[in-house]
Amino acid sequence: MQKIHITDLPSHFMPGIMGSFFIRDINHAGQGKLRIKVHPENRPAIPIQVNDTEAGVVQVFFTPSCSSNHKITVSLSGTKKEPVTVPCYPCIDNIKLIDVPESFTVDEKVKFSVDCTKAGIGELFVN
Repeated sequence: MQKIHITDLPSHFMPGIMGSFFIRDINHAGQGKLRIKVHPENRPAIPIQVNDTEAGVVQVFFTPSCSSNHKITVSLSGTKKEPVTVPCYPCIDNIKLIDVPESFTVDEKVKFSVDCTKAGIGELFVN
């Protein structure tokens, strides 16, 4: 099982946006059924799609449904590879402040709007 490699993982995934990664060198790991699970922290596994790309390589697609760490688990014939954890959070670049006044006084309440329509699925917290 040591010869299977999980590759091409981004630094993070975004909720509601399909992501993918590769599992390589499967043909060097022996015989058996390949099992792959992706699940958010403290939640059940989410649906995945697995495509064969070439001999010994598959690409795994999934769409995270929430902001949290996602654990990727791979096993072959009951032998598990150490899980990989990847964070999933909305892209801050896709969140915009709008209707912000040109000036305001310190310790004064300020009204503004937040456009997060392109940020993906998640909760907005403003402090």
